[in-house]
Amino acid sequence: MFDVLIIEDEVSATKSLLAALQRIWAGREYSVVGTLESIRETVDFLHTQQEPDLIFMDIQLSDGLSFEIFKQHQPKCPIVFITAYDDYAIKAFEVNGLHYLLKPVSDEDLAVALDRFQGLNGEVEPSMSALKNLLNQMSARSYKERFLVHSKGSMITVKATEIQVVSLDEGSVWLHTLKGEKFKMTSTMDKMEVQLNPNLFYRASRQAIIAKEGIQKVDPYFNQRLSVTMKSFNQERILISKSKSSEFKRWLEE
Repeated sequence: MFDVLIIEDEVSATKSLLAALQRIWAGREYSVVGTLESIRETVDFLHTQQEPDLIFMDIQLSDGLSFEIFKQHQPKCPIVFITAYDDYAIKAFEVNGLHYLLKPVSDEDLAVALDRFQGLNGEVEPSMSALKNLLNQMSARSYKERFLVHSKGSMITVKATEIQVVSLDEGSVWLHTLKGEKFKMTSTMDKMEVQLNPNLFYRASRQAIIAKEGIQKVDPYFNQRLSVTMKSFNQERILISKSKSSEFKRWLEE
């Protein structure tokens, strides 16, 4: 019997991974000891519970990048990272010898990861130097300055400095400019987030990334949340959760 911990903030992704584990490890003795969604939950778990034998860890969690976990706890068990990042990040994983799964995770890729884990016999822990190198590489990458969009049958570019909001609406990603223009993107919210400078853009929720320059005002809202009004974004208010409000206010002051 061995224990597995899943750190993933997308409920659908967690359910998919659990189902895939059941298919691939049918008849084998294992236990999923937790399904966590945030850095805070994970650090609390690792500090208070027995460390599992294997961790599946998404890079982008509800309260930031999962690398922050390693600043507070050094895991000694194998980790399989799950990522929706682009080719640049994938290369960084490969260079540092860290195992990863690319979303959406296929049964074939998961089976390879599990076979690799079983071959370790619990004797290999992740290299902290490799994790630090990965974090440095991710932090050092340049951010996109322009995005190619379609407009009236033609293709034009929108400068990152012209973006006010990136929103997710009924499964589609939309780019909203400071001029009030709106363009449909072929990217995902996660990919857009890592392509935008975090000093200038903030992931307010799973449905919205907002630009600092596009904010008109911030008001208190129910249950200690914050309501953000953008300069020319006429859709429903953008809410900042209670758990992210302090972080958001620090970001505004930077």
